[in-house]
Amino acid sequence: MRWFYQKFLIGIKRISPDSDLISYINKYSKVKVNGDAKVNFMDYDWRLNEQ
Repeated sequence: MRWFYQKFLIGIKRISPDSDLISYINKYSKVKVNGDAKVNFMDYDWRLNEQ
């Protein structure tokens, strides 16, 4: 799980070097996320890709 999160953040930094995850989301979303919101990631079931 940590691998995907790190790759995602690297991608955000390439697009917007001065941005963090919440700032990136707020840039493209009509619904704004509070700047001090806690970010959590759920485990992904890779078996879904086999369907």
